[in-house]
Amino acid sequence: MDKNNREAFSRASEEREIRLGDMLWKILYGWRGIVICALVFTLLLGGYSYLSSSRAAKAQKATLEQSKEQQAEEQKKALTEEELKAVDQARVVQEQIAVKQAYAEDSVAMNLDPYHQKCRTLQYYVDTHYSWNINADIKDNPASDIVKGYSDYINFQGLLNDIKDSVKWEEDISFLGELIYQEGLRSGYQSAPNTFELTVTGRNEKEIDQLADAAQKAIEAQQAVIAEKIADHDLILVDTNDRDQVNTELADKQKLLDKDIMDLQTQFKTLTANFKPEQQQLLGIEFDEEEGEEEEEAEVQIIHPGVSAKYVLLGFVLGAFLYAAWIGVLYVFDKRLKSSKECQEIYGIRIFGSIAPKERGEKKFLGCVDRWLQKKQGLHRGTKEEREALLLTNLFVTCRKDHVKKLLLTSSAYLDEEAKQSVEMILQSLRGQGVDASFHGDIIHNAESLEQMSEIGTVVFVEEAGVTTYEDMETQMLLCMEQEASVLGLVMIEQS
Repeated sequence: MDKNNREAFSRASEEREIRLGDMLWKILYGWRGIVICALVFTLLLGGYSYLSSSRAAKAQKATLEQSKEQQAEEQKKALTEEELKAVDQARVVQEQIAVKQAYAEDSVAMNLDPYHQKCRTLQYYVDTHYSWNINADIKDNPASDIVKGYSDYINFQGLLNDIKDSVKWEEDISFLGELIYQEGLRSGYQSAPNTFELTVTGRNEKEIDQLADAAQKAIEAQQAVIAEKIADHDLILVDTNDRDQVNTELADKQKLLDKDIMDLQTQFKTLTANFKPEQQQLLGIEFDEEEGEEEEEAEVQIIHPGVSAKYVLLGFVLGAFLYAAWIGVLYVFDKRLKSSKECQEIYGIRIFGSIAPKERGEKKFLGCVDRWLQKKQGLHRGTKEEREALLLTNLFVTCRKDHVKKLLLTSSAYLDEEAKQSVEMILQSLRGQGVDASFHGDIIHNAESLEQMSEIGTVVFVEEAGVTTYEDMETQMLLCMEQEASVLGLVMIEQS
């Protein structure tokens, strides 16, 4: 570069053109950050909308409850003492109906078919090694006490508590107790002093197998506890008996429950037949919550906690926009070289090519998006080997054309080990073509490098996009002019 062009060079350096198209592509290549930021804002605004709706729902619920209480007080004032007592009586009956209906719906036993009931009976024998002697007191045999210990363990929920986790029982534990019981205690049958039986039933064979296996393991584990507290003994599983039975006791219980519910419903209808509207409303407000909610919904829209789709969409768009705007701001105010094309436009310097020491994203799934963008942008980077071959060819041709025998490669950027290996490859290739090529670091701050540049007289810059600043590049160019060194061109390091 001639000294006469110093002013033109400085003016071109200071006036850098911002291309909107390049900035747009820069934003598109930052799609990973845009997506992450959009998702973060989606979660934030979605969470905010849920919290807002939850607070609004709680406030509305409190308002409605307060309104109901005030309405109930007004209705009570309009009723006599006898009418209020009638409401209380109807309330008690209604509670009993609700309790019995809930039991009829939730109880496993109440929903079994008592006329085709599958069950399994485990028969156990307790061997105390007791031998009867005419001179010994019969009370010395601890068998009955041991059997009672097992019976208490089974009937006082000890067994149920031990197996509920292993069978993953999520319903009321009392319902589990209806499926595991001692047959003798229900029928009045008295088993032999040394034996006891355990009956297991369920909704299907798989459940029966699961409950029976868990009960057997729990009873066998209980043997050590009873042996320590009562007397030493052997517990023997004599037999397991699978059968289908007609359980008249369960059938009678189901019929009795249905009859109780029907009698209570009839009693409730009789009590409320002549109720005034105030009595009906008072009873419905306190116990018929679904009806009360339906009546309230006719007057006011009930708020339910949830995530607003509007806030989710707004969060996604806002997050994407803010991150894209941030990329644009950084692009505009960035003081580093962005590409070899920009460097050529600003400084009028020859570009030999680019090298990419680190191939990034070539084998990764997300890297296909970047390659698709490059295709749409019209960029054909080629492989690392193809770019290196093109770079070396440009260097060889230029050196031969300009009769360059000695060449200095320098860089204002800090080169990592992989970049240094790429530079060394270039030097060896040049030397193989008869060019005395060497590499020295920063000519701006390194006196030895500056001296080498003055002696050699021909320079090739090796700079890295996104690292080398405009200021450093301009300073290097000015130094070359001052030392009357010829700038042959530039090699750009661009990460893939």
